[in-house]
Amino acid sequence: MRETKIIQVYPSDYEIENAIKIWQSFGWEMTDNQKFSDKENLWYPGGTTVRTTTYNKLTFSREKNSVWYGEIKALEEEYESITAQRSSILRNKPQKKALGGCLDFVMVFMPIPPFTFFIYLIVKKVKFKKAKAKFESEWTDKLNELASKAENVRKAAQKVIDEA
Repeated sequence: MRETKIIQVYPSDYEIENAIKIWQSFGWEMTDNQKFSDKENLWYPGGTTVRTTTYNKLTFSREKNSVWYGEIKALEEEYESITAQRSSILRNKPQKKALGGCLDFVMVFMPIPPFTFFIYLIVKKVKFKKAKAKFESEWTDKLNELASKAENVRKAAQKVIDEA
């Protein structure tokens, strides 16, 4: 009996090859690679625009009756748990936004002295740098540790597959 896994990957050769390498380590065989482009019409006051999202859909399959299946399945679940933790941390990383809020809108379009606007931009930049430094000091070691653990789990899985 076979099971199937489908993942979406950003359409770059590096990302695709990396995803294939990772999932092959857990006994998955790639059965299909399809490139998709989704177009979405977005309306905004004054017009419309088209947003295109492009990705590859990779389909994998593996045999559930293999002798290594139980061990590999446990390693795969551990790997997915580690990568989910890492992704959760990275989602909280401060992002630099250029004129991305209501206050930015007001500051740009209200008749204010240029000096006030530049002070606002400087304060905004300083706050971003502090938030980024705090994030990096608190989470860099943890992110590196999780990345290392994930790679060790992947290598352990590959070793089980190679020995079988």
